Amino acid sequence: SAPRLPASGRPYRVYRDLNVRDGAGVGAPRLAVVPAGALVTPTGEREGDWWRVRYGAAPQHTGWASSLWLRQAGEP
Repeated sequence: SAPRLPASGRPYRVYRDLNVRDGAGVGAPRLAVVPAGALVTPTGEREGDWWRVRYGAAPQHTGWASSLWLRQAGEP
């Protein structure tokens, strides 16, 4: 099951291709697709199952992603 609260600054691994959006919810415009296996870092903001995350190489971008597709780095 997905973690309930994002730990700001702790990386999470994407386990399926992840749509990062401009807002919390599937209706928000898609900003990027983060590939499975990549890492994202929660900012600590959340709206329900949606977390604001930092992604990509420096300088990192931010957007909203469903926490259902994330696992703490190091978890199976």
